[in-house]
Amino acid sequence: MHTLNYQRFTNLPFLLSIKPQRLREFLEPFRDYLSEKQLHPDQNALPHKDYVQKLSEVFASPEADTPSPLLDALHIVNGLTGRATVDLLFDQIDGLIDTFQNEDDPFPGDVAIEAFLRDRDRAERMLSHHSAQSRRAFTSFQSQSSSPPKLMADLAMGTRALTRDLDQWFYRRGCGRGASAQCNQNDGSLYVLVSHGTPMRRLDVLEQGLPDSLICRPLKHDVAVFDKLIGELRINAETIPQREIYRRLIGKHLFGNEEMFPPGEKFTLGPLLEYGEASLSVAMIEELTSVECHSVKMLLPGHKPEELTSRRQDVLEVLEQRMKWLARQGYEDIRLTEAKFNLLFASSRRSRVVTIKPPNVAIYSRDGDSEIVERFLRDRGFITEQDWQPYAIDGAVLAGS
Repeated sequence: MHTLNYQRFTNLPFLLSIKPQRLREFLEPFRDYLSEKQLHPDQNALPHKDYVQKLSEVFASPEADTPSPLLDALHIVNGLTGRATVDLLFDQIDGLIDTFQNEDDPFPGDVAIEAFLRDRDRAERMLSHHSAQSRRAFTSFQSQSSSPPKLMADLAMGTRALTRDLDQWFYRRGCGRGASAQCNQNDGSLYVLVSHGTPMRRLDVLEQGLPDSLICRPLKHDVAVFDKLIGELRINAETIPQREIYRRLIGKHLFGNEEMFPPGEKFTLGPLLEYGEASLSVAMIEELTSVECHSVKMLLPGHKPEELTSRRQDVLEVLEQRMKWLARQGYEDIRLTEAKFNLLFASSRRSRVVTIKPPNVAIYSRDGDSEIVERFLRDRGFITEQDWQPYAIDGAVLAGS
C-alpha cells in the first residue's frame, strides 16, 4: 500500500502553471465535492490566482469527506511530474506529444494532467513502475555464461508464461489471483515489473472521525532489472522466496534456462581492493607457481561498466589509482563486477584463465582446475566462507600488517 503524496498540489506556483481549462477538466468529476466547498469554477468570480490559492489550502488539509478518488488522482499526477517521467509520458501515452507540439516548453503539471485525462490506467501503471525502478536495494545474480546472455526471441510469449507461473505461485501462497509481469527494455537494460497481491490484512482506520476497520488485500510491486552490458540480474522483492522464484522463472521464460542466474553469494573481489598484490599470493598452494590479475571490470552508479586491462603486471596499481581518483570526485558505491586471473600451474608451462563474477559465478578454462582454483580463492578471501588469511609474498609485507 502506498502513502498518498500530492504535495505539489499544495504549491501555488505549481497549480498556477496548469492551464485553467485543463485544471477544470481534471477536477470536473469532483464537481459535487467542490461545490460543497464553494470551489467549483462556476461558483467563483475570483481571479484565477485567488481561486487557485483557496484550492491549494483545501488540498493541504483533506478532511473525512474528501473523496478517495480525488486523493488518488492528485497522488498519480503528483508522481508523474518529474522530468524523466514526463519524457516517458510523451513516449507512451498516445497522442500526448501532438497535444503540446505548439508549446515550446510545456509545464510538467500540464503534461501529467493531460496524460491522466487521456489514459488514466496507463498513467497509473507508469507511476507504479517508476516507483519500483527507483528502488535502491537489490540482490544481484550474475549469469552463468562468460558473456551476457541473449533474451528469448519471443519476449511477449515469455512474459505471458512468466505471468501465468507467477500468478499460480502467489495464489498458492494466499495472495489471491491477478499477479502480472510486464517487460520494458532499452539499449542497456530490461525491466521486469511484477504486480501481485499480498495476504489479506485488517487495517484500523478512522471513518467520519470514528474508529473502524478495513479488510483488504494490498497490492505490491516488485522489480527485476537485467543489465545487458554485464549480464547481471538484480531483483528487488520483499522476501527470499520471492527473490528466488523471480530468479528461476525469469531465467526459464526470458532466457530459456531456469539456472541462468545461479543463486548464492559465494565470491567477492574485495581482497583486490583491500590487499592489492598480496591477495594473489600462492605461498600456500604448491600446485600453483603464480597468479596475476590481468583485467578488472568496475561499475559506477549511473555509468556503463569500465574495464581496466593491461598486458603488464600493473592492473592492480592502475585500479588503486583509479579508485583514489574516483573517491576524490565523490563517487560512492563503486562495485567490481568481474576480474580475470592468469594462473600458472606448476605442472604446466601455460597459464590458465579464471574469471570471477561476484556474487556467484566462476568460469574456468578447464573444469579439472576447479578444486585447486577454489582452494586458492578460499585461502585468499575471494570466497566468502571464511576470513582472508595474511600470507607473505616475496618483496611485500604481510597483507594484514
